[in-house]
Amino acid sequence: MAKVYCLTGGHLLARPRLAKVEFRGSVLFSKRAQRCLGRGRSSVIIENNELNKWGDTDARDDDSDLGVNEDDLIFASDTAKIVARVLTSRAVQKVLLQLQETDLFVAHWFSEYCSANPPMTGDKFVLELLKQRPLYATDKINGKDHYISPPMLANRVMVAREALAGGMSKFDFPTYMARTNTEVYRKHLESSSYTSGSYAKVERRRKQQP
Repeated sequence: MAKVYCLTGGHLLARPRLAKVEFRGSVLFSKRAQRCLGRGRSSVIIENNELNKWGDTDARDDDSDLGVNEDDLIFASDTAKIVARVLTSRAVQKVLLQLQETDLFVAHWFSEYCSANPPMTGDKFVLELLKQRPLYATDKINGKDHYISPPMLANRVMVAREALAGGMSKFDFPTYMARTNTEVYRKHLESSSYTSGSYAKVERRRKQQP
């Protein structure tokens, strides 16, 4: 929930006040509109647009006592959920590779299950796998019975993705993002230079410098 401040006034107030507005869904509404407007029961409604949809409307003011921006917490939580889905998918790949070395029949069953239930759903995939009942299946080629425990496979996926998440703690994402931005900008400049026909001249001058 983002918070913004807007100038409001009621019946030509001599001193317009700052109304605290909270963002929920597609509109912005004032929680303390009566106090801000000063007269009658009213509400401040601001239609959502591209600016307040994507922009950080509370970048300059922080109302929390702990100095934590609520928008940043929400963004971090949403990002963590996306990362968890990616880690789940990667963990499934690792489990499948392990099963291919120990039991190809179970590996084939698990691969078919993943095709019908995409691991990229993250927690939903794990929960559905935990709900599946263990079963015995017979290999038609050699007649061997195989015990398949979906809950056990779900546990292996959770262990694998937790281990993958632990490895990410060593990754310096801010530095990576800074380098990526620099690389993108460098490619842009090179492309612009090629377009203008001056890149070759600039490159020759750079090589001639001691």
